[in-house]
Amino acid sequence: MRGKRFREMSYGMIVILGIGGAVLLALLCCAVFMELMNRRLAAYQAELAEKQYEEVEDMYRQMQG
Repeated sequence: MRGKRFREMSYGMIVILGIGGAVLLALLCCAVFMELMNRRLAAYQAELAEKQYEEVEDMYRQMQG
């Protein structure tokens, strides 16, 4: 009886550990995805600011003659 009970308990622990591992993996994937999105957004914003600066500089040169 003790062996069967221990086996049932160990199956339960395996299920709990599997679910916990899946949750941790999902959180890790979300963190990596967020980091990649932040990097892409930062690169886009830097490019946008650079283009805007160039446009303003061009307009200033045109006004100066």
